Amino acid sequence: MGHEMFAPRRGAVRRRYVNEAKHAVTMSRAWARNIAPGPAGDLPSIVIIGVQRGGTTSLFRYLGAHHQIVAPLSKELNYLSLHYGNGVGWYRGHFPRLPEGTQTLEASPLYLVDPRVPARAAAELPSTRFIALLRNPVERAYSHYLHNLEHGFEPLPFVDALEAEPERMARAERMGLDTRRGLMLMRNSSYAHRGLYADHLSRWYEHVPRERVHVLRSEDLFSDPETTFNTLIDQMGLEPASGITFKRMNHWEDDSVTQLTPEVRRQLEERFRAPNERLASMLGWTETWARAVAPEQPDPDRGVPSRTSPSS
Repeated sequence: MGHEMFAPRRGAVRRRYVNEAKHAVTMSRAWARNIAPGPAGDLPSIVIIGVQRGGTTSLFRYLGAHHQIVAPLSKELNYLSLHYGNGVGWYRGHFPRLPEGTQTLEASPLYLVDPRVPARAAAELPSTRFIALLRNPVERAYSHYLHNLEHGFEPLPFVDALEAEPERMARAERMGLDTRRGLMLMRNSSYAHRGLYADHLSRWYEHVPRERVHVLRSEDLFSDPETTFNTLIDQMGLEPASGITFKRMNHWEDDSVTQLTPEVRRQLEERFRAPNERLASMLGWTETWARAVAPEQPDPDRGVPSRTSPSS
């Protein structure tokens, strides 16, 4: 297929600059709190490590609404990945000083796939519990693509972006994940790579005990949010919650013609078949994700049915 170039969506540049401005403000506040007199903030006892486009924003909001949790200044701090060189004092600057009986949390979906993070997490957060929220990798890949398209990060059609992924990932590796350009290239182009969940979890299990890595499916969270959430907080050692509104976050709707055609879906399902079987074996699941998911389902990170962003 020829590499037809897509123009950025309307408003993409503005959204990117707004997000970067918000990020800069959060980073500056963390530096200021780091050098301020007085006790430092408490490190998180709960960290959501992934996946991008799997509903992590929603889960972060649900947990942040729990009466025993005090939320940090921002969601995606990426200390263990993008900002590790800033030091733990900078990291602490994002978190509150906790009252007795409370906890705080972080959510950075890049943590699951960045190979440097598990060892750093084991060293910096020796008693923290980690949550991996896994979504059907076919749906996740396409939602990732739509996200990049929306923000002006991806100029190619979906099929061409998938074809370009191996070369882009190799280029990111040559640049080095310790460089911002290399890491950002990996972050934006890892459509299929991020769905190799068994590989990523295996790396985490090499450094963090399995009982501290909690794995759940996005589809379970959004089909029965109250039951799934209450089971999770029980595992986190938190009290039963009440009054939490399980609204899906990052709501926007794409009304263009889907690029996730039946043939592209079939190819991706086959591509993920063996990795999904390995994941099921690793976790003791009887199944992972069914084939041929109906296209009129809600996207966990958008919250509305969309013809272009199906989810199971």
